[in-house]
Amino acid sequence: MSEPMIDEPEAIPETLRERDQWVCWREEERDGKPTKIPVTPGTGGFASSTDPETWASFGAALDYTETEYADGVGFVFTDDDPIVGIDLDDCRDPETDDIDDRALDVIDRLDSYTEVSPSGTGYHVLITGALPEGRNRRGSVELYDTARFFTVTGDHVERTPTRVVRRQDALTAIHREYVQDTERDTASESEQRDGTDDESTETDTVDADVDVDLEDEDLLEKARNASNGEKFERLWNGNTVGYDSPSEADMALCCLLAFWTGGDRTQMD
Repeated sequence: MSEPMIDEPEAIPETLRERDQWVCWREEERDGKPTKIPVTPGTGGFASSTDPETWASFGAALDYTETEYADGVGFVFTDDDPIVGIDLDDCRDPETDDIDDRALDVIDRLDSYTEVSPSGTGYHVLITGALPEGRNRRGSVELYDTARFFTVTGDHVERTPTRVVRRQDALTAIHREYVQDTERDTASESEQRDGTDDESTETDTVDADVDVDLEDEDLLEKARNASNGEKFERLWNGNTVGYDSPSEADMALCCLLAFWTGGDRTQMD
């Protein structure tokens, strides 16, 4: 990079900087689309949002962005921290700084540290709290609290706090109003807890033909659009609702990936 992504590192709240949960990312083209690939600071190898061995301190991650192998830094959410990230996409005009009403409502109600996303067309809000059960995304609003890395720019929105604030009530309300389909999600979670949403049955009865020659992005798109696509999306995004442990949720996701890849271990990985 010719210039650092983050001009003022101190603008990023200390709550984030003090944790060794940082990765870098670089932009690559995958199937004709720009994609942010997580990389391990210092080595440039692929970083995993579930493997702490691939994370580093904020300083180490920031230093690595000065090389040609990284374009920015990202914070990894885990079960061991109370931090929740709210991703608001395609809601800002980078030329005029105009923001759509939905995003403005979310930002105002959460009233916590907010920054402009790397593309300049969205916002990231960071709070502390507990993500409610159910789906974690709808349309341009996405919520994350574990097994996910969040790009961080330090491009702070001036009208918002400079620290990560606890906003549980606001988070719960926003999840209910903007993300969760209450009637549908409640039924889905009930089925999971009753054991009627068995993974092997679901993969056997999905209403789609399997094409094992699909590229990764095309395969993921097909999985998301299948009859069990909502469940696939939840698992893919690290949502473990309805499972006794993260390991069981991981196994459920692997079963779905095995189905869609035709058992291709390399593509599953």
